[in-house]
Parts: sequence; C-alpha cells; structure tokens
Amino acid sequence: MSQLTKPHRVVVTSNPLNHEGGVVNYYRIFLARFRDERVELVHHVFGSRMEDFYAKRMKVLLYPFHFVADGVRFAWRLLTDRSIRIVQVSPSFIPVPLLRDGAVLVMAKLTGRRTVVFYRGWKEYMVEWFQRHRVACRLFRAVFDRADVTLVLAQRFADDLKALGCDVSRVVVSSTMFEGEHLRPAVPPPDPATVRFLFLGRVSHLKGIHELIEAAGLLRDAGKSFHFRVVGHEDESGVLDRVRARLAELGLTDRFEFPGHLSGGAKFDAYANADVYVFPSWQEGCPTSVLEALGSGLFVVGTDVGALREILRDGENGRIVALRDAQDLARKLEWAVDHIDDIRSRRADIAREALQRYETKCILEQFRTIYHGLLPEVARSA
Repeated sequence: MSQLTKPHRVVVTSNPLNHEGGVVNYYRIFLARFRDERVELVHHVFGSRMEDFYAKRMKVLLYPFHFVADGVRFAWRLLTDRSIRIVQVSPSFIPVPLLRDGAVLVMAKLTGRRTVVFYRGWKEYMVEWFQRHRVACRLFRAVFDRADVTLVLAQRFADDLKALGCDVSRVVVSSTMFEGEHLRPAVPPPDPATVRFLFLGRVSHLKGIHELIEAAGLLRDAGKSFHFRVVGHEDESGVLDRVRARLAELGLTDRFEFPGHLSGGAKFDAYANADVYVFPSWQEGCPTSVLEALGSGLFVVGTDVGALREILRDGENGRIVALRDAQDLARKLEWAVDHIDDIRSRRADIAREALQRYETKCILEQFRTIYHGLLPEVARSA
C-alpha cells in the first residue's frame, strides 16, 4: 500500500474485550463493524482484567500494575507508530476512570495526536464535587477540555460540562447502539389479556429489582393480569434467593420466571416475546438494553436516569418513573396494562424509529464523520 493510501489509525482504549460491561460490549461491536478507507481502528487495553473481576481485593491490588504496564506499552506505541492520528478514550465520570484516561490524554497530546473523549457513564455527585473543589475542576478542564471532540450520551451531560466551565462547542451528543440484524419479529401473546413484562439485566438492588417486586404486588392488588420475565444473573450470591423469598411472601411466585442470563439469539427472542420492557435502574448512561428493546418495538417503562428522558417520550414509546419509587413504578405499569392494545398496535412504529436513530450503522456514520474531520487533508496525508 502506498504512503498516500495508507489508512490513518485511531487507537481506541478500553478494558480488555473479554471483559463484562456496556462499554466493552459497545466496542466489540464498534471494532468489528467499523469500516472506512481512510481510517483503521486499533484497540489498546487499559484497565482491570476479566480474570480478576470477581476477586475484588485482588482486582484492586493488581490494578496499579496493570495500569503501569498498559501505559508503558501505550507510550511505546505512540512513539513508534506515526500512523496513529487519533486517540479515543471512554471514561465514566468517576475518579479512577478520569485519572486513568486523563493520563492517556496527556500522553496523546504530548505526542501530537488528536483526541476524542466519549463519556460512557455519568455521576451527578462528581459534577457537584468539582463545583466545590475549584482546583480539581481547573485540573479536570486542563486535561479533558483540551480534547478535540467530546461525546456525551445526553444533552443533560453536556449541560453539566458547561456548568463546570468547559467549552461545549466541541461537545457532540451520541448514543450507544444495537445491531438490527439480530432483531426478531414480534411473537403474538398466547393470552392477549395478560401483559408480558420483561426485565433484562443484573438481578441487583442497583437495577431496581426490589422496587420491581413491590410494584408487582401493587399491580396484582389492582386486579391486573400480567407476567414478568426476569432475565439476568445475580450480582452477588444470595440475591435471587432473597428475591424469590419476597415473591413467595407476596404470593407472586407464579407471576415471575427467572431463565437466567441470556445472550445472542435467546436474548432477542426474549424481546420478541414481551410487550413492555421494564427498566427501574438507579444509575445508567445510555443503556443498550433499552435501545434493543425499542428496536424490538417494546414500550419502555424506565427510571429517569442517564439519557432516558431524552429517549423516551411519555405515552408514545415509554413512561418515565421516579427513581427508587415502587408506587410510581406500579402506577406506570398499571397505565401500560390499561393501554396495552394501543401499545401493541404501535410496536412497528417504535421499532422503526429506533432503527433510524440507534442502529449500529447510524452511530458508526457519526464517528466516521468525526474522524474525518480530525484527519489531515488527503493532499497532506502521511
């Protein structure tokens, strides 16, 4: 390949691709699907290893050693590979990822690379902390506000950056994404009078499982016909036992099933066999499962976290629920039961809009445009 046609490289950093979590799942798809004549994506590992994930004490002890080793390899890569034009980091807005990716950005800038920051998780308490600690805020801006492009998952996060004094002229609102080819056609309900609710995620108090159970009790007391399918594994030993015990106390055992963790086609079959997706999580950025549910045509009842208030339009493709509020969740689920015929009739419209906004091809095109804007002109390519 000639010097003029050699593609420019974009280094994308994240945890190892065999890791768990939304960021890694996103980049597995991103790296596999992105294709462009001018741009080649390469991955560089920064962060904890999957083999340490469940040994939490060992994970903490080994993290500094992994970081130093990853940093040395990254610095060497920048010094020896001049085809690298852009470095992309994807921190959550919490201390350790900000420190880690801040160091990566400094190395990239010192070696003359363009930089892209894609904030994948967001914590409001960090915004408040930076507002109280002005020196730390100035240091944050000195590193992260010098990125050539900053991406966030919701306009509300861009507003937070503006409140911290950042230049938002280079901030772009993006999204997570889903692969449309995996979607399954909707399966008609065997009993139209029974609403099929789906919960997909870790069985954890942070995902709102306890509010979900209490809301189901209120829904049963209101005389509604429904069934919940809870897909996912427990985040720590004993959670499922406690969940099942509470269901037995409330007399709801026959209203719930727990198939465990599902992936691939089985996961999308679960969407196809549901009417309403329930997402009572306490904290999120832009959850992929919600986009997959919308792409499958499901109406979404979700908490006001992350980007959901900008994704869900009340009464059209979803309802927003107050955080950690089982009674409000029950009210919104009851509304869905009462309007289930209308919800089912709009399934195709909900799916069509999601495909147009959040399917992989749409998001990859956004990044292709961003990368091209940061590359040197073709006539000056090296």
